[in-house]
Amino acid sequence: MLSADPLPEPNWDAFLGHLPVVLERVDMVPSNLATALGLDRSAVSHWLAGRARPSRENLRAMARELRRAFSSPLELLDWMELAGWRPSEEDLRRWFPHWFAEHGKLPRGPRLVDQRYVLRPAGRMVGREEELALVRGWLTSAEGFRRPAVRVVTIGGMAGVGKTTLARAVGEDPLIEAYFRDGVLWARLGPQPNPRRWMLEWARLLGWTPQSGGPAGRYLARFLADGERRVLLILDDVWPNTPFDPLIALAGPQTRVLITSQVLTIAELYGRNRLLRLGLPDHEEAVAMARDLLPPEMDTKEQARWLPILGEIVEAVGRLPVAIRVAVAVSLLEGPEQVLRDLRAKEDVAPPRPERVLRLEIAGPDPRQSKAWAAFEVGYEALEEEDRRRFRALGNLPTGTSFGVKVLAALWEEDIEWAEAAARRLVRRSLLEQVGGNRYTLHTLLHDFAAARAEEAGERDVKGKWTERVAVALVGKPPWWRPVIPRVWTGPKPFSREWWVQGKEEFLRDVSQMILPWRREAEGISVETWATGKALLRLIDRYTLWFVLELSLLLILTLATAVLTVLDVPSWLIDGVIEAIFYLDIVILFSTGWALVIRLMDLHRLYHLPKGPLEAGEAADRITLSGPAGSPQ
Repeated sequence: MLSADPLPEPNWDAFLGHLPVVLERVDMVPSNLATALGLDRSAVSHWLAGRARPSRENLRAMARELRRAFSSPLELLDWMELAGWRPSEEDLRRWFPHWFAEHGKLPRGPRLVDQRYVLRPAGRMVGREEELALVRGWLTSAEGFRRPAVRVVTIGGMAGVGKTTLARAVGEDPLIEAYFRDGVLWARLGPQPNPRRWMLEWARLLGWTPQSGGPAGRYLARFLADGERRVLLILDDVWPNTPFDPLIALAGPQTRVLITSQVLTIAELYGRNRLLRLGLPDHEEAVAMARDLLPPEMDTKEQARWLPILGEIVEAVGRLPVAIRVAVAVSLLEGPEQVLRDLRAKEDVAPPRPERVLRLEIAGPDPRQSKAWAAFEVGYEALEEEDRRRFRALGNLPTGTSFGVKVLAALWEEDIEWAEAAARRLVRRSLLEQVGGNRYTLHTLLHDFAAARAEEAGERDVKGKWTERVAVALVGKPPWWRPVIPRVWTGPKPFSREWWVQGKEEFLRDVSQMILPWRREAEGISVETWATGKALLRLIDRYTLWFVLELSLLLILTLATAVLTVLDVPSWLIDGVIEAIFYLDIVILFSTGWALVIRLMDLHRLYHLPKGPLEAGEAADRITLSGPAGSPQ
């Protein structure tokens, strides 16, 4: 039954807004309609005033009484759907016999299942119910009778996040198939689209043949220009500065367009648009995606063995759906433990090697699996050369961290204004994610990709010199005689009587935790804190080396003085020089030791510094001032 098909949410304003037009066509007034429906004469007036709404029985009676106002059953259907109701095909055949005698049946256009070039999913879509409902609502919304509220919907996001999967789920949704009765048409474009090919495919699906007369593009344009034709055009993988506009230009008055793209600014090219930025699934959804890829014949005991490992695997690949599919596919061949070891192996190399998923993709057995590496490559190649250089430099950052504009300016060695503009461009290209205000983060696999490209270009900053630039930008060049990190924790002052009793163990424990893990990835802390800590560690290394050298020189001078005394060498000049060097070395040794203690104190303060001061990008003269005591985080 037609009436059993799913319907969009009612739009009473649009429905009742068109009622006066319908009444005028049949030369009726609201009171006449109320009488014909067997209602109080003021009932229809109450509907128009928004004080009441018609029931299902009222709607069916209205359709019967007002059918003469419509030239076709499709026009009546379009109006009644605004009220969240659809008459049955049996009623329509009884009300519009001449139309059905000519056309035979209501239109049912091509669906995605009819289109051989639509890539079938490797598995069903797991999660994303809210996103699906949101896109579905946008595509079926109306601001009036046959006046779509939204014409273009863009699903944006990084490569491999599931944009195509969501678009396919939208196109195969029962409500969308019922609403777009004349067809749901798919085109996969990419960086080098061929619009003429898709025009030909679509025209054939809609009934065009070489014998039809006229080119396929003209037939398609006439078909979509018909105000009764409801068609959804899905354009997958759209890129700017490519010839995809001819396909959108075909859209008629009731045509909607759904676009997927890594470039978020695509949505700004058209009026009445909506943008859905598709993010990563949460941990539970990601594990459910991975579990859904397991063979259905796998027994419960075996699934129980897999589940804890799947949780680690999905986090190791950053919960990116395409990488999850690849990792699970390879796990079924080699075993989940082996795949997890391969993913963990990246973390054990210093500097980290960008090979987290590359080997897994090469071993992937299913050709339907989209390759994250190839998708990243397309987005990278579409950048300007300077933005490519900036993106490669992001591979020097630690993974799993957030960072501000000052970090980017120091990393790229440019002004903050230029860095902020470049960061916005990378965000619009879905190669960088903005996490609030002027803070950003880089997906772990994009980080690996950037590191790989930096290594190929010979631009890997293995020594981490960029951390010194970041530290100077945040706290200034640290003087050797005083701390630069504010003291914000409660407890005894370092080196006080109470500190020697209570605090020295905590101090030594904190400093050892910061010094010992030299190659530790900065999971869970900001790049500002991590880079400042690395710069402090580098200064501690330098001061320690100087201290050892000066102490060695002091011992050598002491030994030389003793030898000269034993040999009774009479030389007041030599004695004077040695004595001068001796006392000078003592002064330098004391200064170096003091500087070493100060930097250790900075490291201790940094360890207890709550999130905020460094990340907020405050001026150096503010951050270097010792603030009031507070509680550590």
